[in-house]
Amino acid sequence: MIEVLYFAAIFLSASSLGKKMLDMLKLKFNFTETAVFSSAIGLGILSYATLLLGVIGLLYRSIYLILIAGTLVLSVNEIRYFADGIKNLANK
Repeated sequence: MIEVLYFAAIFLSASSLGKKMLDMLKLKFNFTETAVFSSAIGLGILSYATLLLGVIGLLYRSIYLILIAGTLVLSVNEIRYFADGIKNLANK
C-alpha cells in the first residue's frame, strides 16, 4: 500500500515540475491538456535527474526522497492548480 503513496508523490512531483516548465515557456492550455503535457514533461525531467544522480554515484533512496520532497515543497501553487482543476472536473 505504501507504494501507492510513493507513486502519488512522484507523479504529483513530476506534474508540478512540468507545470513549472510550461509556465516558464508561457504556454497556455486548458486543464486536461496541461495535466497531460505537464506530467509528460515532468516525468522526463525526473528521468534525467535520476540518470544524473546515477552517473555521479548519488542514486540512493534517501537522496531521491529528498529530491521528491523538495519538489513538492517548492511546488505548492502548482499542486493547488491541479487540486482545483480536479475539483472543477468532478463538479461538471
